[in-house]
Amino acid sequence: MTMVDLDAFAADWIDAFNARDMDRILSHYTDDVRLYSPRVKATLGGGVPCVEGKAALRAYFARGLARSPALRFTLDKIYPGEGSVVFRIRANEGREGSEMMVFAEGGLVREVRAHWTAA
Repeated sequence: MTMVDLDAFAADWIDAFNARDMDRILSHYTDDVRLYSPRVKATLGGGVPCVEGKAALRAYFARGLARSPALRFTLDKIYPGEGSVVFRIRANEGREGSEMMVFAEGGLVREVRAHWTAA
């Protein structure tokens, strides 16, 4: 696997979300990415357990950002793993979470497992 500079990756990922720059946000993910989060069902409705693919991820993030126009993230901690990372994050709306990201060859994220407290 390609080594990823986790500090630089985390800083750019957080900054992209805070800037609401969808192309830059999506540049961190593979085309066949899967994202699992308790927010998926709340945002998309129904029994959808995850978001699959970059096009669906774009729609999911756009919907979530539109619902929370003042949302901003702060990175608290980085936990490096073998081919993966966990970011501990705070949202300005009072939620705390951790996102576990698994990297594909080339340093892009192919799977996300998000864990967030309720607002």
